[in-house]
Amino acid sequence: MTLEKSPPTLQLRKLWLMLGYLFAAIIVALSLYPFAPIDYLPKWSDKVEHGLVHLALAGWFLQIYHGQRHWLLVSLACLAFGGTIELMQMLTPTRSAEWLDFAADGAGILAAGVLIAATPLRFLLAGLEARLLPHAGSEKSQVSPSRP
Repeated sequence: MTLEKSPPTLQLRKLWLMLGYLFAAIIVALSLYPFAPIDYLPKWSDKVEHGLVHLALAGWFLQIYHGQRHWLLVSLACLAFGGTIELMQMLTPTRSAEWLDFAADGAGILAAGVLIAATPLRFLLAGLEARLLPHAGSEKSQVSPSRP
């Protein structure tokens, strides 16, 4: 059994894009909301959060946009998104911008690229579609013989 090089075309592409944009909006809202600091977490724990959030965001969109050119654009867009959030945090009284947060964003995006390119995770949305739409596409492949 061999894996395909790229996932099949997504039939629910618009839905996946809208969910990705919703996720991005939630990230912005949570990044700018004035949460009280949590003293019992290690100081570096927010770097892990940055990395994981950008891994998820980039991983989501890298499944929708295929090809080397698109992957570069998605990665740069996710990095610009993270940088913009850092700049927006400078404008709030309760948040601050940090270069290490931006670096953690980049690390998460890079990890997403590696995981999507080198593992079956690139088929996550396609597999979800196959479960949601089990008969989609099978109608085209079935040819019924004509009977007189």
